[in-house]
Amino acid sequence: TSVEETKNESNCIDVFPNPSDNKSTISYSVDSFSHIEIEIVDMVGNRVSYADRGDQDAGTYTYSFGRIT
Repeated sequence: TSVEETKNESNCIDVFPNPSDNKSTISYSVDSFSHIEIEIVDMVGNRVSYADRGDQDAGTYTYSFGRIT
C-alpha cells in the first residue's frame, strides 16, 4: 500500500478597496505543484465567490473577480 500526503493550507489575503470597485485582482504564489481553490468571503464569513483554479505548478499567479455586493 502507499500513502499520498496532501498539504492543505489556507491563507487569508486582504483585498482593498473593500468593498471593491468594479474589479479586484489578487496575486498569490504557489511553492510547489498544488491544486488551488480560491474562496472569497465577506467580513462575517459568508462565501461570496469561489474558483477552482485546478492544478498549478510553482509560480506566481493572479485571479480577478467582479464586484462583490
